[in-house]
Amino acid sequence: MNIITKAFITISLLATAANASAGHHRGDSFYARGKVIAATPIYQTVRVEHIHDDSCWRRVSHHHSSSGHYGGNEVAATVVGAVIGGTVGHVLFKKSDLKGVGTVAGAIIGGSVGNEIGHSNHSYRKSRHSHNHSGYHHASHRKVLHCSREYSSFEEISGYEVTYKYQGEIYHTRTRHHPGKKIKLRVTVDPV
Repeated sequence: MNIITKAFITISLLATAANASAGHHRGDSFYARGKVIAATPIYQTVRVEHIHDDSCWRRVSHHHSSSGHYGGNEVAATVVGAVIGGTVGHVLFKKSDLKGVGTVAGAIIGGSVGNEIGHSNHSYRKSRHSHNHSGYHHASHRKVLHCSREYSSFEEISGYEVTYKYQGEIYHTRTRHHPGKKIKLRVTVDPV
């Protein structure tokens, strides 16, 4: 062996011996095995919904609506009737002491008549047009699927309550899987 090889081997052996004798520093960790004393299953209840194809049926659902054009026309007819009625009442009682009362009475009567005209116009158009034309009554039919549902539940293992022994001490933990006869541990060394 040449001198460089001998020096390299000596340095490697010294470094290994120094690491072995140095011990563990704060926060150092290593892996070890503990002996499993007991592993008790932890159960959870699982609820399952079952829908059978032969228990489903369709039902027709009816939905009626109007586009709102005529509802808006009823309001417009009421307002226009009130304005016209108020104007007529004001003109009729212009030379009387009841000029203000005539205006208010005319507005109320005109609004009532306008509302009635708008409402009857809306009802007439609604009965004439039951198809979906803009501003007319709309009827839709939907098929809705209904199914009877059954539920069942069962117990399944969700983990294990494990009791193990390490260096003469008893410890407890939970694991997802059965650990077997030995449990792998990560041991951390911290000085007190």
